[in-house]
Amino acid sequence: MKKIESTPNSPEIIFDEENNLLEIIGNSYLSNPIKLYQFLLDWVSSPTGNENITFKITIKIGYCSSSSIQILNQLMNLIDRNLKSNVEISFFVDEDDQDDSLQAMKEICFNTKLKPIITLYS
Repeated sequence: MKKIESTPNSPEIIFDEENNLLEIIGNSYLSNPIKLYQFLLDWVSSPTGNENITFKITIKIGYCSSSSIQILNQLMNLIDRNLKSNVEISFFVDEDDQDDSLQAMKEICFNTKLKPIITLYS
């Protein structure tokens, strides 16, 4: 398991490949987001996973910069293409900021077959 603590401008990331879990929680507006997310891109850059298992992804991002959205979209495209497990992706969206959050979610999952479950929170 790998856990990266959040900062005011970067999310907490919990990646537990053994238990088929990825959580990204917090703001993501870094000057160079690739540094934070590179280990995930590396992990799924080639086919991995087991089709008999469900891999759960939880994303609860407040503010997300356009450069972070691009990296997360790249990650979701790689997951869609290379992760052989079933993927269950949950987006938690602040109901006070749902227009921007839903737009970010659409951009993060753009050009993938991933169908996120959206949950509003306050």
